[in-house]
Amino acid sequence: MAHFAKMTAAGCGGVSDHHERKKRENGEHRKYGNQDIDLSRTELNYNLGPDREIGQREFIKQRCSEVKCLKRDNVKVMCSWVITAPKDLLESEQRKFFEESYKFLNERYSHGSERNVISSYVHMDETTPHMHYAFVPVVTDKKKGHEKVSAHELVTRNDLRTFHADLERHMSDVFGREIGIQNEATREGNRAIEELKRGTAQERLENLEKDVAKLEALKTETADMVSSLRNLELELKTSVEHLRGEEKSVKGSLRALEGQIKQTSSTLEKINAIKPEKGLMGTVKGENVTVENIEWLKKAALPSAEAYDRAEKYRRQGAELLEKNKTLAEENADLKGRMPSWLENAQALQFSKLSERQKKELLELAGAKESKNPVKSKDFGKNDRG
Repeated sequence: MAHFAKMTAAGCGGVSDHHERKKRENGEHRKYGNQDIDLSRTELNYNLGPDREIGQREFIKQRCSEVKCLKRDNVKVMCSWVITAPKDLLESEQRKFFEESYKFLNERYSHGSERNVISSYVHMDETTPHMHYAFVPVVTDKKKGHEKVSAHELVTRNDLRTFHADLERHMSDVFGREIGIQNEATREGNRAIEELKRGTAQERLENLEKDVAKLEALKTETADMVSSLRNLELELKTSVEHLRGEEKSVKGSLRALEGQIKQTSSTLEKINAIKPEKGLMGTVKGENVTVENIEWLKKAALPSAEAYDRAEKYRRQGAELLEKNKTLAEENADLKGRMPSWLENAQALQFSKLSERQKKELLELAGAKESKNPVKSKDFGKNDRG
């Protein structure tokens, strides 16, 4: 319900005219900010400060000439408190409230005197009754002892922080009750308009920095996931290549066995050509079967049996390897097909963890950087491979 502002000499004119309701040549009142003025109620306005015959702007020049004042355009030569009547205050108590506010401000900023007061107009012709307490910020130099103009030494951050609480205590003593000066907006202290703007901008910047940090973390997580998927793909490729090598080796062994089988078949044909005759005792007789034939038959039969066993074993292994190779190839193709979907799901999952405000901020941030790195909001996080 109280707001503080400070102005340079260049900015005092319009504010002072608004305070005392000076008129333009066409007779219309100035409109200050967004406040509409009810001309029918302007006559209800009054000034609790001294009547400065030389005018407010001339008084500021005069007071600054009486004390030490730096000759710089950025020196704040005027400060202003706008005190608004609390909603809980009775209409009959409003004048007393403003008079006590005027006393409180004089004590706080001019040791109870009016020598630094420019004006203290109470406006009854706007939406809510309020008082503009304007003063020249004069302090005593702690080292040299002379008076000087210094707004930042007179109205400090601690002064702004404790203002509402101090005013509340003063009014409680006057009215015997709390009149609703402090609220959720003022409980932690008052800040100047410039400071409020800076604070809001700083808070927004900090939030954006936090969101950017989260985005960077999301990118890192996504990059790690992509790296893991690529490593898995590489492992599958290595496995497939190894199986292909085994398959090639097995095929070579099978070809060698086929040669042995052909040789064995030829040997069997020769063996089948032998026609032994059975003697009386079951022994072989006949001149066409010699001892050499028997020995040769023994030598040929044993390797042939072993060759058949090895061939059957290699055939089984080859069939198993071919089936395993086929399965791995299908899994590899399926993995490749699902990798983009996994990546999008991972990014969407991370993005969904953000609050609605953070999503909005990040999308606005992405839009602001579109000229450098164009990204559509609906494709946020896509095609990012680290």
